[in-house]
Amino acid sequence: MKRVSLLHFPTCFALNDYNELLIENSAEGEENNLGGEQVLALIGTKEGKVLTYKISSAGSTKLAETRAGLCYGGVSALDVSTDIDKFVAATESGELFTADIVSNIVP
Repeated sequence: MKRVSLLHFPTCFALNDYNELLIENSAEGEENNLGGEQVLALIGTKEGKVLTYKISSAGSTKLAETRAGLCYGGVSALDVSTDIDKFVAATESGELFTADIVSNIVP
């Protein structure tokens, strides 16, 4: 069991398979040496930030964080898709924004 820090006041949570994201973005013929199950977790916060974590049996690693002041209000909904390599976030004020996931990942 892994814990989520409440320091950033989480408002929503989204999960996806980390290995699936990397497999779809690797070059043809390139081998993926990804051992075990790994999860990509996105946490929306009351401050309007989205935190991205890689969680595995060995522990968790913070991959990225959006800038403060990128949007008004807290993040109210998140959706992540490996098909488009982006996540979409909606805020309490009705704004939508997207960010690239793969550019922030170092396998």
